[in-house]
Amino acid sequence: MSRTPHYITSNGGKVGFIARDAYADISDIVGVVKVTSSDQLASMTDIEDLRQSGVALHFHCRVDIGGQIRTRKILCAMTKASTARAQLIGRSYAGGTIRSVSIKRDRVLY
Repeated sequence: MSRTPHYITSNGGKVGFIARDAYADISDIVGVVKVTSSDQLASMTDIEDLRQSGVALHFHCRVDIGGQIRTRKILCAMTKASTARAQLIGRSYAGGTIRSVSIKRDRVLY
């Protein structure tokens, strides 16, 4: 999969970053949107900066791809994280179906 510009909305502005082009089926759930020609981005950053600043987090997902279970990280906007965890199960991602979703212990949502 190719890496393309995406954005997450934070504090009213769109913060851009480069990510795998696999969020098409789940963009409305996790808040990660592919950049179009009409989008005006407030800034560009990398994924690690988004995580450290509290704008986004990684979900660790088990994805069933052709009968084999693979672990994938899915970036999610912090504002959507509380509902996205349950909504992702059963959705298509990266050529497979998401079977389970977890959060690293240092990022547990309350």
